[in-house]
Amino acid sequence: MLASISTAVEADDAQGVRGRRMLSDAVPRIAVQARADASTVLWMAASADHPAQSAGVVNAAHGAWNSEQLYLPGPRDTVRARRLYEEAKWVFASGRTSDALDLGVRAFAFDPRDSNIAGFLAVVYLTTRPPQPETARQLALHALAFSGSRRSVRADDWDTFAIASALTGREADATQAFLVELAVTPDLDRSCDTVQRAYATFGERLRVPVQAMLARIHAQHRDYESPACAALNYQAFQTARRW
Repeated sequence: MLASISTAVEADDAQGVRGRRMLSDAVPRIAVQARADASTVLWMAASADHPAQSAGVVNAAHGAWNSEQLYLPGPRDTVRARRLYEEAKWVFASGRTSDALDLGVRAFAFDPRDSNIAGFLAVVYLTTRPPQPETARQLALHALAFSGSRRSVRADDWDTFAIASALTGREADATQAFLVELAVTPDLDRSCDTVQRAYATFGERLRVPVQAMLARIHAQHRDYESPACAALNYQAFQTARRW
């Protein structure tokens, strides 16, 4: 009995080591290519002032990316990855960020091509103390790459990429990624709520990208489409006055 427990612990530790190795080696490489692949989507979103232009952004995001074909070493175990991922989500919701990070890294090691796991792990890295925005940024790009055509509806990953980009000093990427999110989101209220909470947490570093997002919402006459967007607009305005 003790021997089997010891073996299971060793296996878990090995997956943790493998996951962390992938985060330091494979993920940065994929993120570089994914950012290059995202260039067209980001550029189109920057100029999509009219709501009708959002379809072009969605179509651009729907297309194939070179990064989704990149090689990832090792076997996949999708069943164990999903089990750990579900456990990690539950633990994260209960406020145990460190435990969620450990479980998420092991889930990622079992299936690094699962975009839900990568996207979740990106959010966790933004929530650690202190946050690790560069790792979060790379994982968000990784998640977008391996989500395939579904990146055209994965507003949460574009949101994470935007926030992490702002926190790493990539203001232009952050601004454009928020505008992509506006184009692809199926739920504007939810997107504004997520951005509002991020803005309350990180403050000034998100101010310019968030205000660009609000300007786009205004230009498209969507200001009061949701309570969260109105609240975000007020919050950003009050912060701007303080500065």
